[in-house]
Amino acid sequence: MAWILAPGLVIWAVAYGIGMLNKEQKRDGTYRLPLWTKLVMIAVTLAFAATGWWQATGPVPTLIAVGVLAGALGDLLLADVFALERPELAAIAVFGVGHLFYSAAAILGFSGPAWTLLIVAAASTAAAVIGWRLLVFNPQGSARLNVASLIYGIVLFITVAWAFTARISPLFAVGLLLFAASDVVLAQSLIRKRGKPALRDVVWIIYSGGQVVIALSLLTLAG
Repeated sequence: MAWILAPGLVIWAVAYGIGMLNKEQKRDGTYRLPLWTKLVMIAVTLAFAATGWWQATGPVPTLIAVGVLAGALGDLLLADVFALERPELAAIAVFGVGHLFYSAAAILGFSGPAWTLLIVAAASTAAAVIGWRLLVFNPQGSARLNVASLIYGIVLFITVAWAFTARISPLFAVGLLLFAASDVVLAQSLIRKRGKPALRDVVWIIYSGGQVVIALSLLTLAG
C-alpha cells in the first residue's frame, strides 16, 4: 500500500496547491480551479480505489469502488467537461447512484439485526428533511432542483449513518461524512445562491478529501 499512498497524496496535494495559485477565469468572470487540477486529483483518487479494489476480495470493496467511480463521473459533470445545459441535475443523479452503491456496501458489511438499519434510516430521513428545509430549500429557486436536492439529501444522510453503523472501515464512514459536509455548503451556493463563487474551490478540497479517504478505505480493506 505504501508504494502508492505517499506519492499519490503528494501529487494530489501539489496539484491542488498549484491550481489555487493559478486559477482560470471562467465565462462568468470568476476565477476557479483549472480543469487539469481537478482531473489530476480525480485520477489519484481513482488510482487509490482501483489498487484497493484489485487487492481486496468480496462484494463490499467492489460496491465501494463503483461508488468512487460514480463520484468521479459526477465531478466531471460539475466541471463542465460535458456540454450539458443543467449539469447540476445530472451530477446529483450520478452522485445519488454512487451513494446507493455505498449504502449497499454498508448493508452487506453490517452484521447486526436488520431493524437497526431501518431505525437508523428513519432517523436519518427525518434529519435530512429538517436540514434540507432549514439550509437548502429555496422557494424562489428551481422546483426540480429543490426536489432533486431533497431526494439526494435523504439518500446521502442514510448512507452516512449506515456507514457509521456498519463499521466496515472508519475511513469509509469519515470520507462519507466529509462528502456530506461539502454537499451542504455546495447546496447553499447552487440552490440558495449564497456565498462567493470561490467558495466552491473550498468545497472541492473538502469533497475531494472525502473521496480520497473513501478510496483509502479500500486500501485498508485490502490489507
